[in-house]
Amino acid sequence: MSVSDRHSLYYLALVQANPQKWERIELELPQIRHAWQFITALNNQSLIRDYVEAVSPYFELRGLTKEALSWAEHELAATRILQDKVGTLFALIRIGNAYDRLGHSERVIEYHEQALEVLKAVEIQGGSQLEITILTTLGMALLSSGHVDHAVAHYERARDLSRQEQNWHVEFIALTHLARAYEGFGYHTKAEEHYAELLRMARKFEDKVYIGLALRCLGNLYQSLADFERAQPLYEEALQLAREENDRAGQIGALMDLADGAAIHENLADVVSYHEQALAIANEQGDKRGEATVLGNFGQVLLRAGEPERAIPMLEASLERQREIGDTIVEAGTLGNLGQAYFDLGELGIAERYFIESLERAQQIGEPHIEARTLRALGELAEKHGNDEQALDYYERSLQHALSLGEERFARTVRWDLVRLVEKRGDLKGALGYAHSAVEYETAHQHPQLEEGFQQVARLEQKLTHAE
Repeated sequence: MSVSDRHSLYYLALVQANPQKWERIELELPQIRHAWQFITALNNQSLIRDYVEAVSPYFELRGLTKEALSWAEHELAATRILQDKVGTLFALIRIGNAYDRLGHSERVIEYHEQALEVLKAVEIQGGSQLEITILTTLGMALLSSGHVDHAVAHYERARDLSRQEQNWHVEFIALTHLARAYEGFGYHTKAEEHYAELLRMARKFEDKVYIGLALRCLGNLYQSLADFERAQPLYEEALQLAREENDRAGQIGALMDLADGAAIHENLADVVSYHEQALAIANEQGDKRGEATVLGNFGQVLLRAGEPERAIPMLEASLERQREIGDTIVEAGTLGNLGQAYFDLGELGIAERYFIESLERAQQIGEPHIEARTLRALGELAEKHGNDEQALDYYERSLQHALSLGEERFARTVRWDLVRLVEKRGDLKGALGYAHSAVEYETAHQHPQLEEGFQQVARLEQKLTHAE
């Protein structure tokens, strides 16, 4: 056996020993990448396949989606050459999941539909469960691409399979995804119907953890519609059930939901109390990820409540823990929140540094949702500096990301930013075009600011008529 062979096999064994231990793998990453060069040069397809299978969990855990995608594409090529149908199946799923994290819905559809076809041709233990998982991810991608009917058909298939398997927990998850998708697209009545169905299902099987999840989902829907009167008792019931079951994750989730509601009512004393209770639970468990989540949420709530000075230490503490556990996706979002806190304080130089770091991290790991929001924040910053040309570029890039992700609600916000900026630059036709698109969304979803949108359109039309 050659030196390069031994080198490659040694690092393959190292990674296979415990792929979840990302800290150990990270220390050896330069050598692991060096071994990969040997393996590809040898053109040993079996070794390529095995190496990618071993290394991929590291990139997924670290949120390095673009690199994970590149390796999975090598895996797919190798499994096809080897005519390894099961290997091909999992490579297709891995690639589809990477595109899902990158927000490329059409590519998710392409690879997951191929995976479904391969799954039909192989005998594999747990095949029905795997099909349900693929159908669920595929359904989300189809909804994001506007293929609602096709998505519903996939979710119904996932639901039917889970019923055949007599697995109501899986059925619950499939319906949850569908309800959340409807909510995200502004179909609130449909979302409410599905969440109510989830609650009936969980109560039927007397599963307090799942009852709590359904209660919180329904509460989150009401809260998004500014109906905290209906949301609060649902959260309180979920919290009580979580305490009865000693479900610490459920307790933390319900407490943070209650804190969000208290923030809406500008009750900062309750915001602090709920988060302190949640943080105590996470600390008791030694749960760094839980601590990071609570601190990050606390910081965001304080930020929305107009308390950036109080938000900053919470966000910094959350960032520290995220870096300890290697959570790069959440880290990118927290950097953006820190940028917003300093922006609100008027510390524009510090804000810009955080925004740029957030954008770079989001681009590095392939997180387009964070990228879209950070681009908008940089647009606001450039506008504040009086650099309208740069602001326009940031806003347009943010809008492009939002539309490609199917985030119509966020796209509406960016369009109004563009209305303001483009009008200021003297392009009344361009401003009116953005305003019409924003109002079109508001009309379709009965947005509470619809009347204000109509007024803006009328004002711009009148102004354009006078200008001509």
